[in-house]
Amino acid sequence: VTFTASVGTGTAARVIINPRSLRFTTLGRQEQVTITAVDVYGNQIFAPATLITRNAAVATLEGAPVVRARGNGSTFLVATVQGVSDSIPIVVQQVVAAVGVAPASASILVGDTVRYRATAVDSSGAPVTNAQFTWRTGSAAVATVDATGLVRGTGMGTTTVFAASGGVEASATVTVRATFTATALDAGAFHTCAINQGATYCWGSNATRQFGTDAPTTGTPQRVGAEVTLQLAAGGPGIDSPHPVGQTCARTGNFVLCWGNDIMRQLSGPPGTENCRLSPSYSYPCRTTPATVTPLAPTSVFITSGALHSCSVDSSGAASCWGSNRFGELGTSEPVTTQCTVEGPSGAQAPCSGTPLPVAGGIQFREISAGASFTCALSTSNTAFCWGNNSNGQLGTPTPSTTSPTPVAVTGGTQLTQISSGTSHSCAVRADGRILCWGAGGSGQLGNGSTSNSTTPVQVASSLTFRSVTAGTAHTCAITTGGAAYCWGSNTNGKLGAGPDVSQSSVPIAVAGGFSYSTISAGVDHTCGIATPSNEVLCWGSRNQGQVGGTPTVGAYFTPQRVPPPGSSSPALRASRRP
Repeated sequence: VTFTASVGTGTAARVIINPRSLRFTTLGRQEQVTITAVDVYGNQIFAPATLITRNAAVATLEGAPVVRARGNGSTFLVATVQGVSDSIPIVVQQVVAAVGVAPASASILVGDTVRYRATAVDSSGAPVTNAQFTWRTGSAAVATVDATGLVRGTGMGTTTVFAASGGVEASATVTVRATFTATALDAGAFHTCAINQGATYCWGSNATRQFGTDAPTTGTPQRVGAEVTLQLAAGGPGIDSPHPVGQTCARTGNFVLCWGNDIMRQLSGPPGTENCRLSPSYSYPCRTTPATVTPLAPTSVFITSGALHSCSVDSSGAASCWGSNRFGELGTSEPVTTQCTVEGPSGAQAPCSGTPLPVAGGIQFREISAGASFTCALSTSNTAFCWGNNSNGQLGTPTPSTTSPTPVAVTGGTQLTQISSGTSHSCAVRADGRILCWGAGGSGQLGNGSTSNSTTPVQVASSLTFRSVTAGTAHTCAITTGGAAYCWGSNTNGKLGAGPDVSQSSVPIAVAGGFSYSTISAGVDHTCGIATPSNEVLCWGSRNQGQVGGTPTVGAYFTPQRVPPPGSSSPALRASRRP
């Protein structure tokens, strides 16, 4: 018998996926599967198969039949041929291959904290987002760490911080110091504030909530809020105030925040509704909580705070001021109609603005400094302009004789690199390193060998070259290009830092101790600076409010003393120059 046979298309009765399950320990890994379809007799059928994964967040198909792990979890791979299906489980569970800890090292003060963060990756380098970590330190006597990686300094020294996950461990180091260090500082009237690892700390008088807390007046640095601070401006005192009042402003990454005395709306933001009463005759609206200055642009590059007003310069060079305009210190051509009650028992009223107002004249500035009742600034062409009260010649021009509500050019105030305004005088550094000063000079604070006022700039009597200057109430200090500190003017309460045998000096004299400084700032009766290369904060002058660190008490430090760290109840630490 002769016959002819030909292959026909069979019907799938069963579909088989191999392997029967998939398990991944790293993201991005791929595995290939095979799909087989057979008829009722077990004969293989060559028909197209459709593949899907039930959860694409866990696994996807990369050109079937290849499966790629995408995320931790479980799902199924389903293959279908002629309506017949099979499925296998897929499990993705990363296994930690390496752990990292950041920062690699940190330096904190006894009692202060720093947060470490741990990360884990699998063998392909993909982050293990659900990794759990255990933390420990090498020495609890130096630092402790909690379950979230928050390290707290407990004693001086250096130790290791460990983070472990899945049997894999990594480490970093932490150094705990017993002195207070800073990258920037500013001395207010009776308080001082500094930046330590991006955080703001203040000490001294807190009579009008200058710390941004309700802590008592103290010589131990107190942390303010949680914002990362780029620049500080500590202000006060008021023109008529016999009390240790003041306010503080801080420039953060996006905003300017202010807190403290708000009697003339120098904080901007919501009006201070707290009552800081310093005597039966003196009461100040104040605000403990730092609040954003509005509607100030988030592009401020420089801020300053005077007695009762504050100012800012934005990235375009435009200057704005707010607070008291009693003497035209806001520098605005806009009408200021709001009235605030001035300091003292008289109940007198004066114009004020809680809203930042543009400084008139359209001048582009790069730096600004608020005095007690006037303001000076440097333009982008390195020319000095001042406005406000000119009763002591602090505007640097013979005319007008009393006040100027808008900027006037300082006579001969060109080719300047930095400027600082005090209570009633100003000083600026020239490009050649010389210093010019003008205004009140009764205590020798102009540094030209005289104790007379000057309505125009006079040169400080010194052959030294300087890189920065700071003007206080009746004294001035500066840093030479080599880092040495010099001061001149009144030495009441030791604010010149030159020892107790000097009553005043109308020419620069060296600050004792032989330290080098990166920053120096003068208040009413005290001065503080940052020593290099240690970054330790040193202060000298009046101790009555704790503004130089240590226990507030009658008396003074006539030479630089180290400011104690946060959490310390110790007095200021005697500063001696290290070899």
